[in-house]
Amino acid sequence: MLFRRATAADAEYVDRLTRRTMSDYVSRTWSSADDIEKYFAKNAFDPKLATWILFSGTEPAGRLTRREIATGPGTKALLLDNLHVDIPFQGKGVGSAAIRELILAPAHFLKIPAVLLVLKTNPAKALYERLDFRVVGESPYRYSLAWNAPEGFAWVGDPEG
Repeated sequence: MLFRRATAADAEYVDRLTRRTMSDYVSRTWSSADDIEKYFAKNAFDPKLATWILFSGTEPAGRLTRREIATGPGTKALLLDNLHVDIPFQGKGVGSAAIRELILAPAHFLKIPAVLLVLKTNPAKALYERLDFRVVGESPYRYSLAWNAPEGFAWVGDPEG
């Protein structure tokens, strides 16, 4: 898997990619144009976050954003904030490889769980479960999943839904 850290020059690519890969799931989750735009604004490129551009050969194939978060008093996890694999590269191992290298390996090294949120309308939940993420909570619109979490670990993630 090839990847590089994203820069401000990647903002347009990342934002177009997010709309291209997520529009169907977002519009099946929310019917209000305001809610849909709120989703895309919240998931827009942010130069303050650790974002990688994923490649398949020499072609840009997606983006992954991660950050360390507090999951409770004195507990941390590595959050897979966004994974968007461009449509021609889906189902070809790009997402799995990125998760293994950029999420699971660092979380294992740091000895902390990895967590993520996935829209209930997004079939990517099956990918995460194949990589041993387990549902640990849910909100009206999303499942909360965790990898390598201790027994009884519960996390809902974004309380906004």
